[in-house]
Amino acid sequence: MPKQKVSDRVFAYLRDSIQDGKWKPGDMIPSENLLAAELGISRISVRAAISRLSSLGILESRQGEGTFVCKSAAPEQFNRMIPMLMLDHPARMDMFEFRRILEVEAAGLAASRAGAEAVAQMRAATDGMVKATEVAEGARRDMEFHYLIAQASQNQIIVKVVEILMDYYMHSLEENVAVMGSEGASYHYQILSAIEMRDAARAKDYMLEHLNNTARRMAGLEP
Repeated sequence: MPKQKVSDRVFAYLRDSIQDGKWKPGDMIPSENLLAAELGISRISVRAAISRLSSLGILESRQGEGTFVCKSAAPEQFNRMIPMLMLDHPARMDMFEFRRILEVEAAGLAASRAGAEAVAQMRAATDGMVKATEVAEGARRDMEFHYLIAQASQNQIIVKVVEILMDYYMHSLEENVAVMGSEGASYHYQILSAIEMRDAARAKDYMLEHLNNTARRMAGLEP
């Protein structure tokens, strides 16, 4: 039986807490920091679980206030609203196919819309990936770079989809970094250069080349 992902366990914890009435419609749930400390996990897994529930209309994040149980949320909603995508773990090559669809276009949008601060953050994430000595840190920096591109696209649907799948991304990127080390960072610098030059076509080409190269390297590991 496959090991349950951390964000799935958090998802189940939050879902059960709402279903059992621990948090009622309109209540504010604990912050990401408090939940991470309480459950002994990282904030990224908490954020991924919250994003799933938010996408289903169960939780609502309010800027500067916190995350609340939606007033329309009812226990019977859960069984009929949770799509299989939220619960199943995609195969490695399926994940690459999805990333080609989403991230190539996101890179093009980022080249048209990214500000100087976003570019600086992408560079810092890539520098951190190169300097990382542990797989987990390298994968975290890798994830940070790709998430920053999603944010720089300024398309909130792209951002939300990446957030919902963040735990799956992390699992995939940890596998990639374990095999390839920081090799992917060279592509990150190329993508970043195209974004800095506002060259959307080149940013998309570099992202596609990056994902295709990584997929080829990882294809032999597909069970």
